[in-house]
Amino acid sequence: MNDFVLPELKQIIGAMLFVRKEPLTVEEIRRVLTATAERRGGITSDFAKANEALIREAVDELSRDLVERKAGFHVTEVAGGWRLENDANCGPWLRTLLQKGRGTRLSLPALETLAIIAYRQPCVRSEIEAVRGVAVDQILRNLMEMQ
Repeated sequence: MNDFVLPELKQIIGAMLFVRKEPLTVEEIRRVLTATAERRGGITSDFAKANEALIREAVDELSRDLVERKAGFHVTEVAGGWRLENDANCGPWLRTLLQKGRGTRLSLPALETLAIIAYRQPCVRSEIEAVRGVAVDQILRNLMEMQ
């Protein structure tokens, strides 16, 4: 027995936004919808036909639904795409959950990296690595998580 229920486009986009930290653009959404249709076929093919207007409409509807339901998070348009963000008024509980906001000591390499960024901003990873002489991938990831 197949209990698969065809989701609405806004549900699919909402799930995509939920699993991504980075903003999701219209082009990326269309690419995922098309690739899924090519791989899985069948009813997933209906979503591959979604154009930019339909995707934007689905995102707007999802955004309205989340605000209406006071879900604790909302859709934000950022960097040419969308992402889910928590509502600011839920911050105290989220900080406690994630134990953020407490004093964190930075390692010497992290402090050096921040000093380079502050002095040379804007700068890219390769510039920081050229100054420090070592890879800074993990340091930058850790600093971004502290944000």
